[in-house]
Amino acid sequence: MDYNKHNKGFVCFMYSFGRSRAVYAVLMFLVIFLLGFLTFGSSAQTNILNLQIALGVMLCGLLLILVNPKIFIIKLIGYLISLAGVMIALHNANLLGEGFSLYFYASLVFGAFMMLMFLSWFVYNARSSEINEI
Repeated sequence: MDYNKHNKGFVCFMYSFGRSRAVYAVLMFLVIFLLGFLTFGSSAQTNILNLQIALGVMLCGLLLILVNPKIFIIKLIGYLISLAGVMIALHNANLLGEGFSLYFYASLVFGAFMMLMFLSWFVYNARSSEINEI
């Protein structure tokens, strides 16, 4: 039985929302803005390299999803890379301390949004009678 037949509800909304390239392009723009603000707005601190690398990892995951958000394996690998970047960013922002709370909370919100899209995508596929081909 296909529970997604009527295309109603939060999971169906998030699934159709995540199939658009524009969503990932906007997320990439926000991460690039945060990375630029970190790079050019920091006052000569050398400890930000790890946080820049983590934001770069998130960008790589989003770029991979942006290639084609409708192919299962590409989207899965992109989500996992982005979530790994979020974990690295949260760890490094926490180590850097009080002055980097903006990056900690921005990474936290980004990670929560990516996890919500990731879980909604899996729930949609689990409820559907037509599982995407791998």
